[in-house]
Formats: sequence, structure tokens, C-alpha cells
Amino acid sequence: MDPVTGRRVLIAEGRAARPNDFTTAPVEQPKSHGPLANCPFCRGNEHQTPRELAQRTDDQDNWQVRVVPNKYPAVSLEPPVCESESSELHRGEVAAGTHEVIIDSPRHLRDWTELPVDSISEVLRVYADRLRHAYEHLNLPAALIFKNVGVQGGASLEHVHTQMMAFPFVPETLDQELQAAVDYKSRNMKCLYCEIIADELTHRRRLVHENDHYLAFCAYAGRQPYESWILPKKHAGSFTDFAEPAALAETLRAVIVRISGILPAPAYNLILHTAPMGDPRSDTFHWHWELIPRSTSLAGLEWGGGVFINSISPERAARTLLEINI
Repeated sequence: MDPVTGRRVLIAEGRAARPNDFTTAPVEQPKSHGPLANCPFCRGNEHQTPRELAQRTDDQDNWQVRVVPNKYPAVSLEPPVCESESSELHRGEVAAGTHEVIIDSPRHLRDWTELPVDSISEVLRVYADRLRHAYEHLNLPAALIFKNVGVQGGASLEHVHTQMMAFPFVPETLDQELQAAVDYKSRNMKCLYCEIIADELTHRRRLVHENDHYLAFCAYAGRQPYESWILPKKHAGSFTDFAEPAALAETLRAVIVRISGILPAPAYNLILHTAPMGDPRSDTFHWHWELIPRSTSLAGLEWGGGVFINSISPERAARTLLEINI
């Protein structure tokens, strides 16, 4: 059972040996670090995106990280009129918010395994900047920053990029995590996540990577094989206050490299969980990243029962990842 949300996960290692009539070979994309004419995120194709919101440049004034509005937003500051009826049974409301794309590199790369630590550090700084902008200038109190990598991860474009969506409400999963942190603090007078960190550092059975400021471990109740969480060792509720970007970049990159050594060109979701602005529960929260490889598909049990099946125990997953040289 997940120690934060109470979500149930069945660890069933024998299921990995099931026969599969539907196995397909992964689609290989041509390897190219140069600009592609049909990629809107490559340098030289800036005209193919909406006008940029922000950018970081190098000493020659060339952009290295670029932020643009999502061309096909799921939420908008000027949403269309809601056409759904509103009643006690059927409640509809406009999808207000902002939806941005952060282009992590001008080069056509797949993910952070192909970027140096200092470049990833710069991307992380942009994340914090965009969160502050959403909170302070757009008055949107909650946000999700996430990477969809690979077709199974939900990516529609290969070029390395990130999305941020900010809302006037707290998303359900984050709300559950906030309440769990409050409940644990009220019972134990300690931070739930700090306690998880202490346990992982003491027993080290699921630990995958560690430096002076951050640690990564295979989630105790991971929904997918090799699901990993990355947390700061020092308590902090909001990612806007994150410190030591190089140490965080090194940790995130190391976990992705290790997973890529097991699952070549893996599809995955990397999701930031950070406390909302102004929420009285935020002081009890501990920001963290969840990296979820998408090596298996969700099916009837997950959709119908909310119960996940993981074919590799977190302890075995950690041992396997630690065998990968980085």
C-alpha cells in the first residue's frame, strides 16, 4: 500500500512471464541532434510555435531553454463557454488556467540522458520561474510540471520538452497527498515524507541514487516496474524554493540513465508534486518528483478497481538499477 495515498499495488513478479500475442517492436526514430525542418521545437523553427513567453540564452544570446504557450491547450486563461448543463447530478465549469511548453534544448534530443547536468540545471531553474509567474502574476495557486516521453508516455513530439499546467483549483491527487501529509503530521508531529526519506536511508533496500542534497529510490508501492521518487533531503514544501540545482539535475539524470540501461529508449512520465500557493496545508508537504516508466499497460483492474499490478518488487528493481553503470 502506498504510504502517502493508501493506493493499493499488487506485487506479482510471476506476471512478467505471461505470454503476449500483441508484442510489437519499438518504432526506431532516426538519430539526429541537428534541427529537423518539421520539428517546431528545433532552433530555426521558432516561427512554428506561438510567441515565446520566456527564454534563457547563452553568452552569444542564443536561446538554450524556451517557453511558449501550448498551441493546443487543455486549459486557457480565456476558456470557451462551457456547454455542459449544470445541475446537482451534472456539474460543468470552464477549464480555466494556463498551459505552457518548456523546450529543454534547441537541439533535437529525446530526453535528459542526452543533455549535460548544467543544461538540465538551467531547465530546472526555468521550472521554478514559471511556477512563480503562475502564482504571483496569474493568481493560479496550483500547478503540475510534467514530462511525457515516448508514445506510451503520451508524447506527441519527440523533441525534449516539458509541460506546465496551472489551475485555480488543487488537482485531486495533489489534494490527497496534502491531506495525507496533514493527517500524518497531526498524529506523529513529523513530516510524512521526511520519515520516508529517513527509512529509505536507514535500510537502503530501495535506494537508487544519493548525493548530499537529494535521493532517489524505487517507490515502495510503485504502479509500474522501476517507478522512482526523487526528493530533497531538506524539508521544503514548494519547488519554488528548491536549492542546489546541479545536485538535483545530477540525481534526475542518473535515474533516467539507469532506467534506460534496463529499458532501452523507455517511455515514461516525470511529474513534479509541489505545494500550492496559499494552501494552509503546504507547510506539511514535501515537494518531490515521481518518475513512472510506462513498460506495462493499464487494464481492467486498474481502471475498474484502482488497484495496480507491478511485476517487479521495488527491492529487486533497485538492485537491478544499481547494476547499471552511469
